[in-house]
Amino acid sequence: MTIELVGSLEREARELAAREGCAVDALVALAVRSYIDYAALTDLDARDVAETQLALAPELDLEPWEDPRR
Repeated sequence: MTIELVGSLEREARELAAREGCAVDALVALAVRSYIDYAALTDLDARDVAETQLALAPELDLEPWEDPRR
């Protein structure tokens, strides 16, 4: 796979790789892997979030809410 970076980002990647003492391709591979891992951890849909909120809501021990406009 070929990845093209805009000029400033390419320069920053090369400078970082030089500071870290690694190859640019290794640095970019690590960045892409980290992004994929992070995206996989946060790959939730709205139903998952809603189910978790419903499961945790009783732990808040909230008073019933009444609409003050009534």
